[in-house]
Amino acid sequence: PHWDDEFVSETNVEVESEETVAMNTPLSRRSKRRLNYQRQKDRIRSMENATKDLSSEVESSAQTTTATGGVLAAMEGTVQGQTGWYQTAQGEQQYWQIDEAGQWSRVK
Repeated sequence: PHWDDEFVSETNVEVESEETVAMNTPLSRRSKRRLNYQRQKDRIRSMENATKDLSSEVESSAQTTTATGGVLAAMEGTVQGQTGWYQTAQGEQQYWQIDEAGQWSRVK
């Protein structure tokens, strides 16, 4: 037997019974493969859409956290993560110095 035949016979028991009842005629192996291929494509498309939706929710959540969660945002002229001026979520401007070990010290 060809590996596709084994795949069809092992994975399509449910499909075969649904289709046989619905049409009162058994499907050919080729038709079963096509049907399963289409269903697989539909599942993949559905998962891709769910992933995109989840990704946009995470991005939105991250932006909200940055704006409200006490994260310091580098101000113009300062590179995020380096010594310079930062703004708090409440709008306060602060000067922070970062040493070689990555320790932050508020100067002003």
